[in-house]
Amino acid sequence: MGSDLVLGSLAEFSALLKRKQELKNEIDKHSSLLESHFGRHGEISSKSDQISFFREQVEELSRYAQAAPDLKYDQQAVDRLNEQAGAAAVKNKALQEKMKERLEQLRDIEKETNELLYPDREEYLPCQTTLDLEMIRQKLQDWVKEREEKRDVAGIALELLSDLEAAEEQKVTALFGRDSPVSAYFNQITAGRYREVIFESRDNPIKAVCQNGIELDAAKLSGGTFDQLYFAIRLALGEKLFKGEQGFFILDDPFIKADPVRLEALLKMLSEICASGWQILYFSAKGEVKEALKKKIKAKEVTEFSINPV
Repeated sequence: MGSDLVLGSLAEFSALLKRKQELKNEIDKHSSLLESHFGRHGEISSKSDQISFFREQVEELSRYAQAAPDLKYDQQAVDRLNEQAGAAAVKNKALQEKMKERLEQLRDIEKETNELLYPDREEYLPCQTTLDLEMIRQKLQDWVKEREEKRDVAGIALELLSDLEAAEEQKVTALFGRDSPVSAYFNQITAGRYREVIFESRDNPIKAVCQNGIELDAAKLSGGTFDQLYFAIRLALGEKLFKGEQGFFILDDPFIKADPVRLEALLKMLSEICASGWQILYFSAKGEVKEALKKKIKAKEVTEFSINPV
């Protein structure tokens, strides 16, 4: 009947069809594998042309056939390596981000360190590597050590100053109290109105004690009385500093707020101080002072100097 193939039975025909399908699947499988390696030529449409393209690509690689004769292609190994490569890429990206953060931290350390160590920009320490970081660590340790040494020295100095302050405060405190020079002068200046001046420490204000025992803070005294208290303290302190030797006072109208009776009493006390050997240079623009000293000026017990304004 003109047929090239004569089949003995339907079973033989079915077997051949099955074999044909298996071969087609094998071709598709290997074609896909070859395409994954070499790609697909865009201008090739027929299967035979595609196979010819693959053959050419393989022949191009035939020179490498004996380069590694013991190496066998293993798709599982390839997949495993691809998986490892993907994981390595993810890890590399994370490391890149971490490195970026570390570089920012190094820049912050560089900025803060130079602001601390060299505020005048006389020097500059870079911080871009671990060696730079180690150098900065050493510089900061030296800086901290130097500051600690200065702190210790300052602590000793503060302790000494505190001791000196306490000693001086004790000396000043000795000027006050019931039988103290300040109390005696203030009692005399105020004609017995105040019997005592109290001063315990710098944390407690100076207090004046009235004859009836009432204590008044110095800041609550009248302006004139406050000036008189201040003058009494100056007199006592001057005597303390000169330790019994004669000295001098320069006074700039200390009794400007005193009434005529109080002014006369104060000037009398100054005369007694002068009689004990002290010298007093008294500046005043008040005519009352000159009037009160008129007799002493005439008797040449007080020398007057006039300064005429220009």
